[in-house]
Amino acid sequence: RTNLSSYEKIELHKNLSKDYYNVDNKKQSIIEAKKIIEIDKKNEWAIRKIIKIYKERNNWIDAEKYLNIYYKEYPSKKDDNKVSLYKVYQAREYIIKQEYAISRKILDEALSLNSSNSMIYFFMAKTYSEESNIIYEQALEVENKGLDKYNNKEEYNNFIKSAKDMLSKAIPLWSHFCDISPNKIWVVLPLLKDALFALDRYSELENILIKLNEKFPDNTEILINLADYHSHKGEYDKSLDDIEKAIDKDNHSYLAKLIDIRLRLQKNNEDLLAKKLDDLINSLVKNERFQMLNTSNDYKDINIFFDEKS
Repeated sequence: RTNLSSYEKIELHKNLSKDYYNVDNKKQSIIEAKKIIEIDKKNEWAIRKIIKIYKERNNWIDAEKYLNIYYKEYPSKKDDNKVSLYKVYQAREYIIKQEYAISRKILDEALSLNSSNSMIYFFMAKTYSEESNIIYEQALEVENKGLDKYNNKEEYNNFIKSAKDMLSKAIPLWSHFCDISPNKIWVVLPLLKDALFALDRYSELENILIKLNEKFPDNTEILINLADYHSHKGEYDKSLDDIEKAIDKDNHSYLAKLIDIRLRLQKNNEDLLAKKLDDLINSLVKNERFQMLNTSNDYKDINIFFDEKS
């Protein structure tokens, strides 16, 4: 039929787009939706449908493109936070491909839109941490060839310095993540600890945790980590004081109570029992984190930190 009205054409393409979508032909579904926009550039259903499909296909570049088209046509609905989030997902794809410089550029753009999005700091730190690991692997390759030759030793030292410099850039980003997302600090604290240890800066962890505790005194996660830090230094009285404060804050924390018992065993040189209890605590922590990721609504957005598949 050649005499269809614009409305009829839009409805035709809309139904075709729906049909293609329902049979999982999303590419053709997008094509039909785009035909609607050629007729009516402000058609909200079509633009939103295109965005939805691009998101499902993990094509965050085109998803952002059409999100901006949507905001151009409906400026009152503009949400920079959402655009920022789309950029984070784009950056994440480049991290997976180990294209760290591109990822950082996109994350800088996201930061300019929403500086309070903790995910930006997490993934920015991730670019530096992962790139540092790659440089460190290069250092090991040189080391395996032997450091008896001057050139090899110099190259090795340069790689080690570069790896440490790169990793150092992640430290303030992880620290800021903790500062703006205290309920998610468990996501980055293990990374922060490992990095500070690798850089021979582990003592800085105490100051970071003390400042976080001063800012968020009701956060038991901070107190538990402070107790763990002091126990590693053999400062069991300080550690017990930290863990007792954590129990006072949350008397239902089985983790804090188990750590309290472990610390008392360590203080009394009951190392074997302390080690067995520590293994149990580690299993409990892993299970607790797993439950957070999979059952709690508060932690739905955290899956992005751990799922490497897009």
